[in-house]
Amino acid sequence: MKKKLNFLMPSMGEVLFITLFLSISFSTKFFLLGDADTGWHIRIGEFILDNFSIPRFDIFSYVAPPLPWITPDWLSELSMALIHQTLGLNGVAIFFAFIISLLYYLLFRIIRQQKGNIIFDVLIILIVMITSMFHWFARPYIFSLLLFLASYYILERFQSNGKNYLYFLPPIRIDNNCH
Repeated sequence: MKKKLNFLMPSMGEVLFITLFLSISFSTKFFLLGDADTGWHIRIGEFILDNFSIPRFDIFSYVAPPLPWITPDWLSELSMALIHQTLGLNGVAIFFAFIISLLYYLLFRIIRQQKGNIIFDVLIILIVMITSMFHWFARPYIFSLLLFLASYYILERFQSNGKNYLYFLPPIRIDNNCH
């Protein structure tokens, strides 16, 4: 009977994910929106949606001549604009809370694959979360962190187990070379 009910018990990683997601989602109002660039990225995404093109010149300066501009985050900005149009700023904040929580959940799962001491593993994740929480904003680089973790996982699997998933690296690394 006890084994049948074990599937109802969340793992330590799932507890970590749920706790982090809920604490970020219900933290001080607009915790993830505390950076002014979030709105800027949403506006660029809306420009892309409206014009079906990626801006090649600075679209926000009205007193300076149009200077050439490169926006490597266009896909993230497009995603942010779509989320903002459907769910508003709260939706953007909750979406990024989910991505950040997923990032630490996946990192914990990678660390747990080494079959080390779970207390030490939880301590490592807590230290990583505390030292990086100053960068938890609804910004495109959060996607880069997730893609970086995926790249690490692919390389680690190749080195430790000989699993060849290296063909996934080129499309994953496209976004990461800009940050």
